[in-house]
Amino acid sequence: MTKAVSRKLEADDRAFQQLADQTIKKDPVRALVELITNSDDSYKRLERYEIENDGKVIITLVRARGFGKFTVTDYAEGMDPEKMDKAVGRFGSDTHGFVAGQGGRSFFGRGLKEAILSMGQGFVRSINNNLYNESLLNINKYEREVPKEAIQLYKDKLGIYSHGLQVELVADRQGIKIPQYETLKRALELHYALRDILSSAKREVVLIEETPEGEIKNESKLSFIEPKGQPIINRTLELCEFENQKALLEIFKSEEQLTGREDNYMRQNGILICSSGAIHEITLFNYDGEELAQNLYGRLTCDYIDNLLRDNQPIIKDSRDGIDWSHPLAIALREFAECEIGKYIAEEKKKSETHEKFVSSDATKRKFKKAIEKLNRIAEIELKDVSKGGEGEEEGSMYPPNGFDFVPNYYHILIGQKSTLTLKMNREMFRKERSLVTISSDSPNIRILTSELEVEEQPGPFITFHAYVEGKQIGGKGRVIAIAGDLTTEAQIHTVAQREKSDKRKRGHHRGMFKEIKYSSSADPNMRVRYDKLNGIITIATSAPSVKLYIGPNGEGQEKPETQVMTAELVTQAVCRELALRRIQSGQETTLGEPEEALNSVYNGLIRRYADVVHSILGPHR
Repeated sequence: MTKAVSRKLEADDRAFQQLADQTIKKDPVRALVELITNSDDSYKRLERYEIENDGKVIITLVRARGFGKFTVTDYAEGMDPEKMDKAVGRFGSDTHGFVAGQGGRSFFGRGLKEAILSMGQGFVRSINNNLYNESLLNINKYEREVPKEAIQLYKDKLGIYSHGLQVELVADRQGIKIPQYETLKRALELHYALRDILSSAKREVVLIEETPEGEIKNESKLSFIEPKGQPIINRTLELCEFENQKALLEIFKSEEQLTGREDNYMRQNGILICSSGAIHEITLFNYDGEELAQNLYGRLTCDYIDNLLRDNQPIIKDSRDGIDWSHPLAIALREFAECEIGKYIAEEKKKSETHEKFVSSDATKRKFKKAIEKLNRIAEIELKDVSKGGEGEEEGSMYPPNGFDFVPNYYHILIGQKSTLTLKMNREMFRKERSLVTISSDSPNIRILTSELEVEEQPGPFITFHAYVEGKQIGGKGRVIAIAGDLTTEAQIHTVAQREKSDKRKRGHHRGMFKEIKYSSSADPNMRVRYDKLNGIITIATSAPSVKLYIGPNGEGQEKPETQVMTAELVTQAVCRELALRRIQSGQETTLGEPEEALNSVYNGLIRRYADVVHSILGPHR
């Protein structure tokens, strides 16, 4: 047959921009993480050949009107012209030795180009073998200058006097927020992917802020210190189906309160998913809503992940922000970890039931019941269109926070009955290749009734469609995963028994966001008050140092005025923080500034509106 055309597949500039934004999401922190891990990989290659190095990485931030500039400089290998052409001017090349078996995070040349293009444009400068090389990359072009002798002028310009690399990101695209110095410092120090780097004695990572004129405003060495904790799980999994490889699960319980998934990639609790020389994700699996898991941290290490990446098997998401949990190896790792954590949780609950001594008085119970009713009315007012999750609540008009989401992203579903899960996609994200949505689950306790959905464009800001599932075992937990082309989202599922009709509720049972307020002598004393999102319970830890000054382990003093004031204040804090978090995550609250500042602003506003209401119910009677 005569061919009219025969050539390699072409891609336009928009495809490269979409790929970059899918990975980096216009987030300077994500971009810097890619560059820092690239530098770390380069130092590791020198160390394999026992080449002396100082392991130093310098990050520079310049904030200017209308744009920002970041540079990342290392003193490792540098790049010759050929390697620069592959690493900067070409997608998909293994420029970091991953295929050759050297491991690391920078598989198949990913990260550097995405970081540059998502910010806008960038320059890559290097000294290697006494040659100075420089290139420019933006969405329209890749240009490299003719190599020059690395004279003193170029060495002084980069601050590199032997070998090394400097990447300059010019963040000039619309919609990019340039973080304040302290915000950036915290984000990098707590980012899960950098923890091994920032805690290594072989690395020195320094963050500098300069004025546009080049004067140093701030300078700090970045570091990460793991929480103090007691080991509770140390188990090895034999992966017989994967060349008899092994995975090691190590979990600790922190002595201090840890932040959770509300802190996203900065969360302090959770299990790091690791392979040789790289951290790919942090998660508590299906136990993010479990109170007894909130102070757990550790790592699940499986070097076989690197083997799969070398074989081009997609166990890492294309967006590079975590594991693809539908992969057979990922499923095996997840089931192993959840089984071990589940056994620990069950044992802790048994201990808690045995040692719980606190008895609430009838007067306290009446106050708590009245407060729950009022708190749920407040939640209805404040969250209006925002789905509050749990049983019997509507999804309303909540926007999908990430553009393609289950709304809400956690559900209680019934045993033996069809339950509806709502999915939403921003209308601007819809295109033909995303019109077929596949639905799956990683749990045998969840039966998928709708395995595929055909999505059609709809008027309005987002497209709404539904998937149907059924619970198979009481108390089962798992995830439902939806994939639309290159988009993936998931919902946490908890299977429950038959719901009671609203006119036949048990005494004291509530359908709203808040179900119960309770004192507990066995709750973790490191956190005075905690809201259990999964079960709707507000728990006050009576063994916390500042709480036990007012109330005894068996309930003594619970009706004293000072105890009631403290209780009202703690409940107010827990409720207003959760409402603030949901308003921001749903897009219902328009805020300016950094995420932590935005959360505090909304939280303080809710405190002003409702503290007196809660105190009027839970505080001492006048």
